[in-house]
Amino acid sequence: MLMPSADEASSSDSDDEPDTGPTPSPTPGPAPRPLPRQTDDDSNFTCDFMPLFDGGRIYGGMEEYTNHQGKKGCRATGAMAFLTQSDRRSRTGAGGLPKCPTCEPSVQPEGMGEIAAGGGDPQAGHLIGYWGAGTGQDARNLVALHAGANRRMASKVERFGWTALNKGNTLFMSVVPVYGDPHSAVPTTVQVGMTSYDSQGNVVDTFSCTAINSSTGIGSKC
Repeated sequence: MLMPSADEASSSDSDDEPDTGPTPSPTPGPAPRPLPRQTDDDSNFTCDFMPLFDGGRIYGGMEEYTNHQGKKGCRATGAMAFLTQSDRRSRTGAGGLPKCPTCEPSVQPEGMGEIAAGGGDPQAGHLIGYWGAGTGQDARNLVALHAGANRRMASKVERFGWTALNKGNTLFMSVVPVYGDPHSAVPTTVQVGMTSYDSQGNVVDTFSCTAINSSTGIGSKC
């Protein structure tokens, strides 16, 4: 994510709001499964279609696609998570939480070069964000996003999620990348749905977002 710009999020390190500095790499997660190396002969090409279970996070299997040059590739299909307060991660180590500077770098999902070739600024967007212990070491949790779209979406999603978890609520979230171009690994939009539940299982609040993956993210409905 599926992370926020200074004009769209507070920079407070308090437990009330997340730190909103530059998009970090996530905390160490499950061991990555390398994707197949592309060659001119892709007759034996295959994606990792199996989902990955990581605590309360589930990353969907990769799907195969054929790019505009006729080469096969793999792209993420989506993720969901049930998160509690113990899943929180802080970019500054506030409150004794795991701190981003100690985490590992993120792998790069397919589509980063496609954005760069068009003159854009690509980022590895986390479907389940670092703030909710989403991994950056497995491509099943990553999509290629324009930096502007990533910041815009993350500032909204992270604020809602952080607030819910700080209150001790349980958070369910679902994130689905939508590929308008069947021959691209760059999603045209990313759809996010979140629901916060109290200790009795009652719905406290909901959030939905359709983020447009453009250089500015303008037009997103979050």
